[in-house]
Amino acid sequence: MTDINMTEKQTRRVLESLVCAEMPDTRWLQKIRLESIGTTSNNEKFIQEHYPDKFSQPRICRLDEEKLRRVYELAIPLSFPHLDYPCSIDKKHYFGRWANSHAAMHLTTEKGLNELLKIFTEEGLTVRIKPAFSRIFDYKTYTNGAACVPHSWNVEHDDPGEMPFEHQFVTCDEVVVAYPYIYKHGQVIKECNHEIHKEDAHFKIRTTETVDFRSDATYTAQSGPKPEDYLQKMRNDRDKERVKDMNERSLINAQSMIIESSYVTILKIGQPVIVYDPKWIK
Repeated sequence: MTDINMTEKQTRRVLESLVCAEMPDTRWLQKIRLESIGTTSNNEKFIQEHYPDKFSQPRICRLDEEKLRRVYELAIPLSFPHLDYPCSIDKKHYFGRWANSHAAMHLTTEKGLNELLKIFTEEGLTVRIKPAFSRIFDYKTYTNGAACVPHSWNVEHDDPGEMPFEHQFVTCDEVVVAYPYIYKHGQVIKECNHEIHKEDAHFKIRTTETVDFRSDATYTAQSGPKPEDYLQKMRNDRDKERVKDMNERSLINAQSMIIESSYVTILKIGQPVIVYDPKWIK
């Protein structure tokens, strides 16, 4: 595979212009959570407007202010759920690695989780253990278990009670740091279109080469491996799986497009940002 030629000046301009937007400001998210106590979220507002009779209580459980404040003090949010967040915020607050439209992931200590479970039990909330949305650390191969607690009704379903929003609480006793990075992704795609008639047949083969520059973040423990030790291999493995999956789907669906070759190159790794410290849990 030949790389699309780019001048050093063009590459430098790309590296200087791209900004990673995948690192949550977790202290700010926690601050917003605490400040929003007693206010109405987007999700609650929707439930109140569209289901006033069936769901007169827009939250599954209403904790008193003191207990709710304690819950938010004991857990550092990595994201807000896609649709359930305070109405007034305009800063990036949803991060697909840590949340989806049904729930969001929080980090706490073992001691903090024990106190949270005590509060939830006292309030009669059902706690289920499920796999967390994401691995905390990219260099590890397993996904942590999460204590999952129903939070509010889900506005994405015809019946909002069908799949409630959940909060996931995962224990972590290490400092979590995020490293922003920029990588180059290139691939060659081959498409074959054909027309077969009684008298003749026409085949048109088109090869397209693309190069994309993208930003992302990788997460590691402050005392763990540095991104230089695992990041390139991680991206290579992900890209191989992506190519394999897409080509297999093309074959199954009788599509004419295949990825002929693909590569990923890490270009720049930025300075670490702390997104979680066990000391923040008091």
